[in-house]
Amino acid sequence: MRLELFGFGMSPLHRAGLAGLYMTLDSFSKSGYEMPGLKWSLTPSGVTLEWLDEKPSSAFRDLVSKSFQIDDNGFFRFPGLETEGPLSIEHKHLLYDALKNTFLQFGPHRKTSAKKTLSYQINDQIILDEGFSPIVSYRHLDSAEMFLNKDCFIDSVKLSGWLFPGGTVRHSGSGATDLEEPPDRALCLLFAPIGCFYFKIQSKTQGRKTRAALIVPIINDLEAYVETRRVMYGQDVSSFTASGVSDAALRYLVAVRAYRLAGRISTLTESDVQCQAISFGIVGWNEKQKVRTMVQTVDANTLKHLDNYEIAASIFKNKWQRTKEKINRKGEIETPSHDFVKTYAAREIISGNIARGSPFFHGFSNYMTNKETREQLLYERKELSEMVDKAIFDEENQRILISSCHEAWRRRLGQLGDRARSESADFNSLARREFERLRVSMSRCKNASSLRETLVDFWSRTGPLPSLQEHWPQMLSLLNESNWRVAKDLALLALASYKPANKDEEIALAGESDQKGEEL
Repeated sequence: MRLELFGFGMSPLHRAGLAGLYMTLDSFSKSGYEMPGLKWSLTPSGVTLEWLDEKPSSAFRDLVSKSFQIDDNGFFRFPGLETEGPLSIEHKHLLYDALKNTFLQFGPHRKTSAKKTLSYQINDQIILDEGFSPIVSYRHLDSAEMFLNKDCFIDSVKLSGWLFPGGTVRHSGSGATDLEEPPDRALCLLFAPIGCFYFKIQSKTQGRKTRAALIVPIINDLEAYVETRRVMYGQDVSSFTASGVSDAALRYLVAVRAYRLAGRISTLTESDVQCQAISFGIVGWNEKQKVRTMVQTVDANTLKHLDNYEIAASIFKNKWQRTKEKINRKGEIETPSHDFVKTYAAREIISGNIARGSPFFHGFSNYMTNKETREQLLYERKELSEMVDKAIFDEENQRILISSCHEAWRRRLGQLGDRARSESADFNSLARREFERLRVSMSRCKNASSLRETLVDFWSRTGPLPSLQEHWPQMLSLLNESNWRVAKDLALLALASYKPANKDEEIALAGESDQKGEEL
């Protein structure tokens, strides 16, 4: 049985599965384990399995049973992932959650024992999972029988969601729409969970619709992939929490590209840095399962704005955040204090735009209209300000428009401060109301004419703006019929990213997210 990376019918998921088989057999070779009735050879482009007996069933069952296991604590165990030694408990837990949300998200596909509390420590962080259900069995353990008819391989293997996520029978009453594969390609799919990467998703914009991301690397060289796998899983486990599926894909691509440039992945080429990202989550029509909600292919070589993602990744870094312990009326601790990884809404928006080939601020006005995302973005004002300062813009007039709005808003806050002092008014209330008035008026602009009127009124209230006067001809090109939506996004980004000039402004603007305002 010869399995080739570029053989007929090999999709990215098949190739990732072939990599999983490659790593599994490689781990057997390194440990000195020999499988009766089976020999194998490994090359950068494929795997050859030589069945030594006339009836390969015994050797095939042995291959499956040795490749898919359960450890003593109820975690999935794959020897193919242990060539560098046993996985740490945090990576075991990551794999446990990931498989339950992707390949094995359907309850009958994996059996568990009673729930218990799992607790462990990573450096200074305490991880708590009160709903941990140890794995008792899962479909891969007894999957050998799907491939066999008595003692020989069958002609084709029927596929289901745990073998091919998202693949379904179109008409359940008719066998004609079943998905099927020959045994060799089905074997690749069987090992796909070992060859893929997984990210936990904490989305501020998608909610439960996106819970996990399955990253399927586009593999052109099996040896290079083994190196990639090794360096990726040398990272801190918090790196495998992303704000969205695009963030997960770009996080993978940027990390792999950095390792390649540093020489830690010696056999990887520039053209190899690409992947397919699949998101899984809960949708309204199916509350009990995590279904495939999006598929996206991302290639680092074709992304125009990838440098801006690297800037965003350095600014909007994941952070560990600790919860307070919960104590009942008797003074007993119900839930101890523990840590979780916090993500950023801005990073989710930026990565989504960049993965689609758009500027990082594209559609920002829409997020400033939605109350939930607006509150998150205003909470991230400091990081947004740094992003605006460091980002690479396609045209300089885009940066000038933001700086002009920043300067106009700074002067307007100064005017409101003078008014508060002269009239003994509350500066916080004045600043918040004015912010909301500006946000709503900008958000309501539906064409170039209304946006020009709103921005000119905003700028004119604060006196002459030197940067605006000097570059007015260039600014006009942003306010025409073809570019006004870009200007609208930039103007609202400017409001959200304004850096307070003093403590009073910081206190006043920190309360913006508490304002109900006017929803559009």
